[in-house]
Amino acid sequence: MFSIHSTESGSILTFDKVQGDYFSVCFSSSALSVKRGVWAYTDAHSLANLFEYLASHEFPWLTSEKWESIEGEFSLNATCSSRGIVNFKVCISDFGNEEPWRFEGNICTELGQLPTIANSARQFFGLPVD
Repeated sequence: MFSIHSTESGSILTFDKVQGDYFSVCFSSSALSVKRGVWAYTDAHSLANLFEYLASHEFPWLTSEKWESIEGEFSLNATCSSRGIVNFKVCISDFGNEEPWRFEGNICTELGQLPTIANSARQFFGLPVD
């Protein structure tokens, strides 16, 4: 398991229970908690690579970097302000039933926290840590 804790609020994004091609993601705050299983197929390493790519930046970047699961039930979009505040826009959804739902939230952290997050992601997904 690994988590990203917001530096702006009590919100937490937690990755948990990796099993083969699946893992769970949970967004929790003082107001709500949303949890969803994610099918990553063979693409979970790309999510770890996204965190690693973001951690390679010594300075804020200008682009928006995104990872989305194959079936679209989870996406993560990262931006960075000129002050080094990294915003992860989180989207968790379930459209495969009679009562579809969609959640969007934000987790903010600092640029300097990204190397720790990247290492945790690599360990979580069973990839070698540099």
